This record gives sequence, structure tokens and C-alpha cells, in this order.
Amino acid sequence: MPTLVRAGVRRALQSILDGGLTEVDEVICVVDMELADPDKEDELRWTAKDIGLPVRIETPFIKKAKPGYPSELRNFAHELAVGEFITYMDDDDVYTPGALATIKERVAEHPGRAGVFRIRYPNGTLRWKEPKKYRSNVGGHCIVPPNLPGLPPWLPMGHAGTQHVEDCARKFAPAVWHEDVIVELRP
Repeated sequence: MPTLVRAGVRRALQSILDGGLTEVDEVICVVDMELADPDKEDELRWTAKDIGLPVRIETPFIKKAKPGYPSELRNFAHELAVGEFITYMDDDDVYTPGALATIKERVAEHPGRAGVFRIRYPNGTLRWKEPKKYRSNVGGHCIVPPNLPGLPPWLPMGHAGTQHVEDCARKFAPAVWHEDVIVELRP
């Protein structure tokens, strides 16, 4: 999870626990030290400890190609991740209850393939509308790729999430589309 340690980060971290986190799962938070207040790292550590979330917090200073885009932070986390698959969320989003358990169940049904899940906006609008890859239909929170060699990087650009979905769906084809809603965006 790339983070600026914004006000909603506690809610995001709590949702990871509520989403079905187990002892074999790994949570990596990468603090955007280019934009975040340096004191925020300690706040994030205390918040995670307070709610009982085992989390790996990294604070690299990564000069981003496009300030404000977390692509490089996500790529940094890819290099650290050792789990079977990777999920994405921002520090102002939340997992739906049981989301991680649902993801694990679906991933086990289709090992080695990218899963594309649904996300919900505060107004109730769902992404994706139909199981097709096109801009504004899918976003980076939708994709759950296997953590295998050749995992495509996030590109520092607008619509990077859509591009990442396309790249992962091509690399780990065919992508498997799931009706399950796993993330609430900016609740």
C-alpha cells in the first residue's frame, strides 16, 4: 500500500485485518517520503501496532517520474513481496469484509492467472461494468496478479491502473473475471 499516511490510513489498515488477514499474509506499506511529512512514519507504525496489524513499513526516498503518482512505490513493494499473489489498495480505501479470504479462494481456483475483481465507489457505482479491459472500466485495485517472475511494472502515467490490469491480464492470461467486490474506494 503506497501511503502518505493520510487521515484514513487507520481505517485502511483495519480493513486489512477485517478482510481476512492470516499469519501467512504479508502487508507492505511504502511511505511516499517525497511528499509525506517525515514524522508520519512513526504515526503509521503506532497505528499498525495499536490495531494489531503485522506490517512491513518501508520508507525509501524514490524520486518519482510523475510526482503524485504511486507507480514507483508499488514497483518497490513488488520487489519485496514474497507471497503467492499481490493485491493493491491506497491508504484512503478499504477492503470489504472477508475480501482477502475471497481472493484466496478465487486464486486457488485459477493458479498462475490474473484475477480481476470488482471495486465499489461511495455512490455505489461498480467497476467493472462488463468483463472487458478498457479505460474507465477497470482500475489497479481490480487486478490480483500472481507474484511470479515477470510481473509487469506499474508505469508512471495517468490511467496507470488500467494499463497495469491490461499488462497483467496479458502476462498471466487468460484473466479470470470475478463478480466479488473486494475494495471500497474512498468510503
